[in-house]
Amino acid sequence: MSMNRVYLVLICLCCAFCARSQVVAVKTNTLYDATTTLNLGVEVACNKHLSLDISGNYNPWTFSDDKSIKHWLVQSELRYWLHERFNGHFFGVHALYADYDVAGKTLLNVMKSDYAYEGNAYGGCLLYTSPSPRDK
Repeated sequence: MSMNRVYLVLICLCCAFCARSQVVAVKTNTLYDATTTLNLGVEVACNKHLSLDISGNYNPWTFSDDKSIKHWLVQSELRYWLHERFNGHFFGVHALYADYDVAGKTLLNVMKSDYAYEGNAYGGCLLYTSPSPRDK
């Protein structure tokens, strides 16, 4: 075995002994990506049972024929994990704020394409989430 392999094995062993459980998760939402919305989220563990998730979304684009789904959105969520952070069931408190300008699009059969919608949105909820069967 060459010295490079020995060093690599030693580094891996040191990392395994020094490794800690997950503290930060960086994430994105592929459904937002499908609508050309730039987005990024970070979830940070506060202690063994609490984590804070903050994400932001931004869509500055105007499409052909003056169609747009321009918006920016900030979301936060405080999670209490029943077993351990980032694993299993959790309760959460969720809040969001958005500023939007939608024109020329029919969305969810509520926003009609003949009109332009501009304004602010606020939201929040209490939630409980359990892992899906595929996570077991």
